[in-house]
This record gives sequence, C-alpha cells and structure tokens, in this order.
Amino acid sequence: MLRFLQLAGEAVANTYRAVADWVSAALGGSSDPTAWTATAWSAAGLVLLLVVLVCLLVVAARRRRRRGLVPEMMVSHGEVMLVGESGDGAAAGNGLGARLQAPADGKFLLKLALSNLNPYPVQLLELAVRAARGGLPVVAEAGAVVPPNGAVDVAADLFGLPGDDGVVELYLYTNKLTARTFRLSAPLEWEPWARRYRVKALEGRTEVARTLASEDRRRFEGLEYARERRREKRAAFARVARERAEGLRRQVDGYRATRAERDRPAAAHRPASGGAPTVNGAQTALDDPVPPPAAGPAPGSQVPQDVPAKSGLRFPDEF
Repeated sequence: MLRFLQLAGEAVANTYRAVADWVSAALGGSSDPTAWTATAWSAAGLVLLLVVLVCLLVVAARRRRRRGLVPEMMVSHGEVMLVGESGDGAAAGNGLGARLQAPADGKFLLKLALSNLNPYPVQLLELAVRAARGGLPVVAEAGAVVPPNGAVDVAADLFGLPGDDGVVELYLYTNKLTARTFRLSAPLEWEPWARRYRVKALEGRTEVARTLASEDRRRFEGLEYARERRREKRAAFARVARERAEGLRRQVDGYRATRAERDRPAAAHRPASGGAPTVNGAQTALDDPVPPPAAGPAPGSQVPQDVPAKSGLRFPDEF
C-alpha cells in the first residue's frame, strides 16, 4: 500500500511538471504577461474561451434537466376572499383587533388562474390550503385539464382556513415525465383591509409529490378513528370490570346480611350476663357441660377387681 501511494505521488508530480513546462513553452518561457508573444496570448484566450464554454454547457444542462423533471406551471390572479362568517364570528368581528385577524370559522372562495407553460397538457387533481405551521390541510376537489401553453380559471369553496398565513397547494398529473404527480405550492398572505388572502404567485414552486393532500388527511383521520376505537374499547373494558366488581361486592354484602339474619335468633336466646339460661324458672346447664372430675378412691380402701364379662348373648326379658 505504501509503495502504491509513492508511485501515485510521483505520477502526479511528473504530470504537474509536464504541464508547467508546456505552459511555460507556450508563454515564451516567461510567466510575465508583458513578455508574452502573440502566440502565447492566443493560447491563453483559447483556454479561457474553452473554460467559459464548458461552464455555460454545464449550466444549460442543469436547467434542462431541472425543467425535464417537473412541468412549468404558474399561478396568477390568485386570492381567497371571505364571503361569510358564522354568528359567533360576526358578533366578535365588530372590534378593530378582530377585523385585523382572519376568522377561524369563516366561509371563503378561492379564485385563481392556473397557467401551463409546457407543450403537453396537465391534469389538475385537487387543491388544498395548509397552515404555515403545519397541521391538517383543508382539501377541495378540483378537476380540470390545462391545455398546452394555456390557462384555466379555478374556483373552490373553503371553510375554516387556519391562521393569518398558509400555503395553497395544487396537485397536478402528467404522463409526459418520469414522475407523474406534482405539487405546485404558493404562499398565502392575509390582507385585513381587503378581508382576503393574497396568493404570492412569484414565490411559487413545483416539486414532485409522492401523495395527495386528501390521502394525508384520510390517513390522519384513519389514525384518529383507530385511536378513538381503542379508547372506547378500554372504556368498555373498564366499565365491565367495574360492573363485575360491583356485582361481587353486592353478593358479599348479601351473604353477610343472610348470615346475620340466620344468626340473629340464636343470639336472641343467649343471656346478656354470664349466668346459665333458665327454663320455667329452673336453672339448666349449658350445651355440652363439662363433667366434674371423678373423685379418686379413699385412702386405705381396696380397689375392687374387674369382673369378667359373661360370654354369650343376652336378651331382654320382654322379647
């Protein structure tokens, strides 16, 4: 590896010396421009011309490649006018501060002219308005075919536009390019004196779009629906568990009440004091009385021997 690096360094040095010698010979052997001959000046001008020509070709190729990736589209005369407000918004819109802000629940009308600067037609799929800070877009269906080198007028009703600034997005389709779906975006600016949004057409740009705004909104709504379903399932499970716990508690309470009712008559016959119970004025012994211990034999007496039992069967006299 070290030997390879040494050979590569020597090759670069030899190439530099060869180029330097050639340039020095072409310039008449001097690096001072005042001593250059006409041939040297001609060679320097030719090299400079070649460098400029190569730079122009690279720039043109990049522009051609960029134009070939996305269609040339433009929005003109774009505005989003306020045409109506809700009752709460109209009641709150009497003050100067409220009129300087865009109503959050108003009804708007979008009007713009979409120009196609390409030699092929372009299909307009839909348009959307998205807040500058992000969030869920407001989508409106808009179907129109823009002819080659032509323009169409687009109008759509919008509701609940977010904030004082945002972005209007137009989704386009064409089968003349490698990518098929594109998004033309232009910023919006709220004009309180005119009560409208103005579309900044000169700041618009076209880029490749992987998905439509309606698909993004549908995906978000699907996720919200799934999240709500999971929340409802958890609430139903918790409700069933709570009902089961309440049922078990009621069963335990019922069992305790039944046992208390069953033990109440027995508790009523027990005396309040520690004395023995009485029946017909006579004192009786408690249940299962403990017999007194038997007295042992008297001292000096003889213990009788056990009499062996008689064998055989004994029958009663009145059998």
